Amino acid sequence: MISIIGMGNMGKRYGAILDYLGVPWKGVDKDADLTKLPDSDKFILSSSTEAHFDNLRTIAEYGKPVLCEKPITQNISELDDILNIYRDIPFRMVNQYEHLQAPSWHDHSKKMTYYNYFKTGKDTMYWDCINIIGLAKEKPGIHNNSPVWKCAINGHKLNIADMDTAYITEVKNFVRGDVDNKDYILKAHKRIYERFWV
Repeated sequence: MISIIGMGNMGKRYGAILDYLGVPWKGVDKDADLTKLPDSDKFILSSSTEAHFDNLRTIAEYGKPVLCEKPITQNISELDDILNIYRDIPFRMVNQYEHLQAPSWHDHSKKMTYYNYFKTGKDTMYWDCINIIGLAKEKPGIHNNSPVWKCAINGHKLNIADMDTAYITEVKNFVRGDVDNKDYILKAHKRIYERFWV
C-alpha cells in the first residue's frame, strides 16, 4: 500500500492515478501524526513545500521509498539535510516531464524552453517550473503574462494530454521501483538559486 501525505489538489490527483493503476493507497492530511501511519510500502508526499522538511524528516524513520512533490525545499541548507537523511533511502522528486524525453528530443538541444501561464502556484513561478528549468539545455524563458498555458522543453511543445500521460508514467514507474533521482534534485534546485532566484 502507498500512503499519500497531503490530500489537497495534488494528493487527490495522485489518489486518482493510483486508483487508475489499481494500486491500494491511503491518504492522510499533512498535519496528521506521521509517526503513526498505516503499514505502507511507499510514500507520496504532496503536502505544501513549507511542510516538506518536517514531513520528510519524520517519514525517513520508516526507511521506505518516497516520491516528493516539487520543490523539495526552498532553502539549500534544508535540501542538503534532506538529501543526507535520504542518502540510503530511495528518494525521488516528482519530475513528470522526464518521461517525455523521447529519443527525438535529443535533436532539439539548442531550441527554446519556455513556460508561460497567467497563474502561479503558492511556491512562486520559478519553483513551480523547477523541472522545466532543470531539464532545459539553455536558460529557459519563464513568464506569467498569458491566459494561455504554453510550455516547451528544448523545442518540444507540450500540451495537457502530454502532462496527464507523464504524471501517470511517473507514478507507475515509482510503484514499480524507479525511484531515485537525487542528482537531478540537487541540479534543479541549484539552477534556480544560481541563475534565476533574485
